[in-house]
Amino acid sequence: MKTAQKIYEKSLALLGQDTGENTKGFEMRAPALINLLMAQLSDLDLALKGKLSTESGSLVQICSLQDAVGMEDVIVLSLAPLGLAALLIQEEEPERSRFFWQLYQNERLALQEKSRFGRRHKVGGRQEEKWRKTLF
Repeated sequence: MKTAQKIYEKSLALLGQDTGENTKGFEMRAPALINLLMAQLSDLDLALKGKLSTESGSLVQICSLQDAVGMEDVIVLSLAPLGLAALLIQEEEPERSRFFWQLYQNERLALQEKSRFGRRHKVGGRQEEKWRKTLF
């Protein structure tokens, strides 16, 4: 199960930190920051799942790091940790924060492009990837 803890641990790894006493401040701020990121990424998550952004995808707020995050794996394992790393060190290390935020934005744009060209269609009762090929 994908939890907010997974996003938090990956962001700490990006920052070269281990969980412990010196990360308590990070741990206290992380749930609110993850909620912020999930709100920003909800349309992208729907697009990656092959749904229209007008379809209701209820955004679930987390209260603790043990709460489940119902987003696509690529968001939980790759994109959200970059954004969280940037937000966690925004005050203390602005240069490094900008670096992680730029990586987050680049990855987000790449995923948006992928979601524009790839759609999931139901075929025979199961989900299959159907990639639209464009000719230039």
